[in-house]
Amino acid sequence: MKHQISHYKLVGFVTGCVLAATWLLCQPHSLAPPGLLALWLLACTVGEVFWLDAPGEGTISMALVLDIAALSVLDFRGGVQVIALSTLIAGIYPQRRAWYKVLFNAAQSTLAAGAALGFVDLMSTRPELHHLPMTLWWPNLLLVGGTFFAVNTGLVACTISLSTGLPLWRAWRDNFGYPFELASTLAQVTLACFLQSAYEQFGPATLLFLLPLVSVLWYSSTREARTRRALAGQSKVSQDEQFRRSA
Repeated sequence: MKHQISHYKLVGFVTGCVLAATWLLCQPHSLAPPGLLALWLLACTVGEVFWLDAPGEGTISMALVLDIAALSVLDFRGGVQVIALSTLIAGIYPQRRAWYKVLFNAAQSTLAAGAALGFVDLMSTRPELHHLPMTLWWPNLLLVGGTFFAVNTGLVACTISLSTGLPLWRAWRDNFGYPFELASTLAQVTLACFLQSAYEQFGPATLLFLLPLVSVLWYSSTREARTRRALAGQSKVSQDEQFRRSA
């Protein structure tokens, strides 16, 4: 009975996130030029798809870097929509996740993006502009990245807590609050600041130079991970053979 109640709570929470994200996406705002939106959609989708192997068993992607940069450039003129759609596309293919996970991932990214932009509006000295100024100080952009990360991971931690019964703080700490995750997040948000600054100087061409770099990193990391797995498999076979001989 207790497990069934937890399941209903989880379904209700996910449904609420999807509905809130849908409401946010339907808010009327002027959009950036279609070509610019398409370019950032491609960049954010690449960031969602190309995951790199991190030390140990973990992985890391460029998604946070590109999402924060997209928000700083597009703001309410399509930034939230681009992030939502890129997460949706990557979840359907090539990640091929279950439909409810795809919807929740898109919803959590949408809400995180909306919260980050809302934070900027709150901190802005001219909130009537309703967009990120291109001269935004780096500390503010770091706070935007921190807000995006906190909301995004907080929503995931809520689902983990509801499905496992763990306290919310422990669910967040075990999955996102460990040193490597926090350090890599800080590095990605800082890199987003560099990307936004480069975009101010060189415009959309910045992304055209960045995407091949991400692709090369992904390819080299994938090959290295495949080689490590092959060597680990050969080592295990060798150890098993030595054990059989000694027996």
